[in-house]
Amino acid sequence: MTTIIEHGSDEPSVIRIGGAEGDEVSLKIYQDMYHQITGKTEEIRKNYKDSFLIEFGDIEQLHIKITQLLDIHNVIGNNFTASIYYEEERKEQYSSFEKFRLFNSNSTSPVSNIVLKYNVSIIPAKLKQPQEYSVTIRLSSRMAQLRELKKNAPPFMQHSFFTMIVSETAEIRVEYADYIIARGFIEAFNEWMDGCNKTIENTQIKWAQRYSVFIPPIGKIMIASLYGYFIYMAVEPIVGETPTLIVFSKYLVLSSLLFFLAISISNMVFRLLERTIDNHTFSSWIKLNKGDEKAISELSVDKKKGFIYFSLSLFGAISVGVIATQISNLIDSLIERIKGVRLKFPH
Repeated sequence: MTTIIEHGSDEPSVIRIGGAEGDEVSLKIYQDMYHQITGKTEEIRKNYKDSFLIEFGDIEQLHIKITQLLDIHNVIGNNFTASIYYEEERKEQYSSFEKFRLFNSNSTSPVSNIVLKYNVSIIPAKLKQPQEYSVTIRLSSRMAQLRELKKNAPPFMQHSFFTMIVSETAEIRVEYADYIIARGFIEAFNEWMDGCNKTIENTQIKWAQRYSVFIPPIGKIMIASLYGYFIYMAVEPIVGETPTLIVFSKYLVLSSLLFFLAISISNMVFRLLERTIDNHTFSSWIKLNKGDEKAISELSVDKKKGFIYFSLSLFGAISVGVIATQISNLIDSLIERIKGVRLKFPH
């Protein structure tokens, strides 16, 4: 049975057993007693959302770090497994890192996840009984997961939902009896993550993605306000103070049509702008085989298309606003023509 707990950076050095008047024992001895009596282990887990760019050499460096960390402990037994998960739920598993090095790099299926698992028996200092530790490291390719989600998801599913699902790119989970030893694995993985190549994430794009859902409603309100104001100001000059039913009906039909077209066009433009912003995904991938290389090339092409769509949608949004402001000039010229006609043909 496993209990998941969260720890801060400070841990007590001693534990008092038997209440306020009880005996003090070291944290190591208390944890060993707890583990021996109950058979339970505790778990510490940390998730990451870094947009990393990982190749096999980086994974090899991670394995070396974990191995070096184990060398400082009295390890009496250990085993290792590496699992590679590809698109379409295909999996390969290796029982040693030497065998893992011989994986098929010519595979055409992109790698979705890599899971490294270390099971270790350690005899801590000042203790005689071994303690069991399990270190599980999961690395996820955001690029491959997005590809798979897009293939299997219904067409009405929004891209922002996909981005939220694949936000986490790495996780380390340690089942332990001694927190001090477990924290060493976490710190080693943190150090490795800091040294990985990563995509520089634009904070402005991340801010825009957080609030992009408000772009269509705010855009429609602005355009509706502008068109409504211009149409209202044009009522008296165009139809006159005492309009006939025919003149008023024509104006009502024309103004309603223009208003409907303005709202519809602005809604399409602003939704396209929202979708373009949401579709931007910060590159995070694992490159181990030919399939990964091909998927990365496709991702580069998609990013170029995304930039073009963003430019067009932004230009469209600006154009809608400019057209709305230019309607006032059109109304003024129309008023001048109407006045000229009235002067030429007085009642």
